[in-house]
Amino acid sequence: MTTAGIPPGRRVLLVLLAWVAFLAVDFFVHGGALARLYLRAGPAILPPMKAFARIPFGYGGFLLYVLILYWVMGRSGIAGWRRGARFGFVLGLVWSIASTAAQYSILTVPVPLLVGWGLGQTLEFTAACAALGAGFDGAPTRRIALAVGALLALLVIVTVILQSTGVSPPMIGGG
Repeated sequence: MTTAGIPPGRRVLLVLLAWVAFLAVDFFVHGGALARLYLRAGPAILPPMKAFARIPFGYGGFLLYVLILYWVMGRSGIAGWRRGARFGFVLGLVWSIASTAAQYSILTVPVPLLVGWGLGQTLEFTAACAALGAGFDGAPTRRIALAVGALLALLVIVTVILQSTGVSPPMIGGG
């Protein structure tokens, strides 16, 4: 299925599903995998409550990423979840290397956190592009929604386990 043949309602749903996949990975990366590194990040990082208040700005930026990915993948004819995931991984990796180098040149953030951001962004792009690729290949939106929902549930559970066992500190109220 080409993107030109996708009805408007399905386009919106695909973008929303890809965005949720992006957000699911983001939640795990920052709330679980990298949470401990934020404790030593220094003055370049906002305190948890201020950062929490600004989450909508980040999520809006992520929606813009997903819209760009939708456009690029549609123009390039990338269809299928595997091709989408591969495209997202490669683009995310290149994008992340560039942004990590740029951030390193001006921020005082510890290198492991910068590298973690880059790896996280690579995984976010991979998840979003896999969802988009599946949609461009004609997969039923219900199947894509189930896969994205499973990813979200899994990553929320893993993040909660990491925080409740003390492997990762809670980012709000206890960290």
